Amino acid sequence: MRRKRGYMRLAEDDKIRYKNEIKSWEDHMIRIGREDLVRKYISTSVKAKHTKRAKTKAKLQKRKTKDRPTTSKKPTLSAARAKRAKKAKKREE
Repeated sequence: MRRKRGYMRLAEDDKIRYKNEIKSWEDHMIRIGREDLVRKYISTSVKAKHTKRAKTKAKLQKRKTKDRPTTSKKPTLSAARAKRAKKAKKREE
């Protein structure tokens, strides 16, 4: 009987730990935008909290880009493209 109680206690602890880990993983998946991996019956308050946070973050990002002064600089080339452009110019000369 004592052995059984010990195993029952361990099983209950494992069950609680599993639930907590699953909840944590689902919250993380929602935060990074992978709601398709989350169970269908997760509480809507968790989803709403994360989507609200994402919308607020997007609004702040949009404001930041509006506040930046526009520059007339040409877009920079990657290092490989720049090398190829230099070689092409040398060949032309």
